[in-house]
Amino acid sequence: MAAVPTAVPTAGPTAVPTAMPVITIADDDPMMQLVRFALEGDRVLSEDWLRDYFSPEPVTASDVTGIGRRCRLFGRCEVRYLSREEEPRLAELSRGSDAIVCRRAVIDAAVITASPSLRMINRLGERATGIDLVAARAAGVTVNCIARPTLAYTAEHAILLMLAVGKALVEADKATRAGRYDRGKVHPIDGVAYNWPGLAGLTGLYGKTLGIVGLGEVGTLVARRAAAFGMRLLYSKPNRLGEEQERRLGLGYRSFERLLEEADVVSLHARAVPETRHLFDRAAFRRMKPGAIFVNTSRGSLVDEEALAAALEGGWIAGAGIDNHAVEPRPAGDRLARLPNIVMTPHIAGGSRHALLEEVEQLIPRLEPAGG
Repeated sequence: MAAVPTAVPTAGPTAVPTAMPVITIADDDPMMQLVRFALEGDRVLSEDWLRDYFSPEPVTASDVTGIGRRCRLFGRCEVRYLSREEEPRLAELSRGSDAIVCRRAVIDAAVITASPSLRMINRLGERATGIDLVAARAAGVTVNCIARPTLAYTAEHAILLMLAVGKALVEADKATRAGRYDRGKVHPIDGVAYNWPGLAGLTGLYGKTLGIVGLGEVGTLVARRAAAFGMRLLYSKPNRLGEEQERRLGLGYRSFERLLEEADVVSLHARAVPETRHLFDRAAFRRMKPGAIFVNTSRGSLVDEEALAAALEGGWIAGAGIDNHAVEPRPAGDRLARLPNIVMTPHIAGGSRHALLEEVEQLIPRLEPAGG
């Protein structure tokens, strides 16, 4: 955990040291590191880490600390940053907190009651996943769930890849620029020549079945957007939603295997953990429809890329769109890169890295009430 800074005196000639507000950061990941840097500044900020994390986009220490300096808690709070090994001891290590910041941590009744002074729980993400709202309400603790634009951008990108593959967007662009078509077969009528390059297998999203694998925040955002395109929605996840949630989102539950067999488009949004490594292997792709589209905006480790290449080459599936790769940056000219029925983007679904700083800037002011 972070070292405890010295207390600051209250104003006036007779001021005495007072306890600083305690803010516990409950998850150890890059976003939470940025929150910590914004609150504590140069004392904990690593220029090398910052440069490597944002590279090649230019970000300076002042870009991060500037967010914190606009908050009256900057340098005037005790920040407890839990390492990954400490995360299971959250109730013990957060004792006495005035605020808890989290992304994926479970904030249950034990955590809440361990801190009688707890004023708020701020979660990066629009849903109160993992937070015991009943216990929070009973304790008078405010729960702020802060929507993340980068997750919305990722959901948009998933839809973009579905459309790009279904519409053969990359090939269509190349053919249009090159003036490529069979002049012996194409005869415009009234100045209109439909699909003059003769692109095959063009399709859309309306009326198609979308199978969402992993229904976290991004998967849910994809479902909302896909519904607007008139898609039928299926999902698969380890813990099935309640009937009311399924009804509200317009989702049907399927086992992983059944989802692959039914879906016209499969969009991957599962977490990257050891158990999900190569979740999409040869057997998974073999289960999919021959005309199906596969999209990955999650993590590259979830996909066996040799199996994906075999599926695209062998016609097991029609096409794929991927933003995440087994190796990043991706080596040039590899097996997948040589295939015409895949669209690849360089891990840009969430937009610019600078958008992460905008999310931190949304969160930091929400912590001010923790200072009393």
